[in-house]
Amino acid sequence: MASRVRGATAFRYEESLMNPCPSGPWDEYDQELVECVADELVADTRIRGRHVQVTVQNGVVILEGMVDSVDIREAAGRRVWAVPGVQDVCNMLVPDAC
Repeated sequence: MASRVRGATAFRYEESLMNPCPSGPWDEYDQELVECVADELVADTRIRGRHVQVTVQNGVVILEGMVDSVDIREAAGRRVWAVPGVQDVCNMLVPDAC
């Protein structure tokens, strides 16, 4: 299932084969988390419009794609960590070679 957010591309939710949280289904939680993370990233004008893929599985956010600089890569990671409910962040964003 994919979640689209205006101004951003390639947001997706990965269905998990495991459900380590007995109190609730991860799939609904992850879907909501993808949308919250996407909203947070799109709010940053340095990231908006860039091809950034956000994958969430069991509360772990994976960022992939290209950004303009190392500073923006690090800022994106910090923004994602600030989203309530994020369990971990794997920041695989790559700065464009200028």
